[in-house]
Amino acid sequence: MLIRRCKKCGWIGRDSDLGLHYGNDEEYCPRCKEVDSIATVDFSDCFSSQELEKLWQIFGEIPIDNADAILEEFLGFPEGTDRIEIWHWFDENYPEGVAVLMNGGKHGN
Repeated sequence: MLIRRCKKCGWIGRDSDLGLHYGNDEEYCPRCKEVDSIATVDFSDCFSSQELEKLWQIFGEIPIDNADAILEEFLGFPEGTDRIEIWHWFDENYPEGVAVLMNGGKHGN
């Protein structure tokens, strides 16, 4: 699954969430309708905390097999990547850590 970001308004999501002008086959941002500001992102890019929270939500929709490997590409991590590797990436990049993401953004007591 490709993850896209609008450089104009900051929207981030799946490429399947983009709008499409069927007449000229152009994808556009679902938030601001911009055509020329859509970029593909991957794990090497920088993300805000809000973007990482959205990415965590999208990651939760990725199918996982019985061996904990993802069954489709996500954010540049290839199909077959162990989900724990991706959890480590979130832990390194989200200021509050993956435990907070796993708890819905709330600190445990």
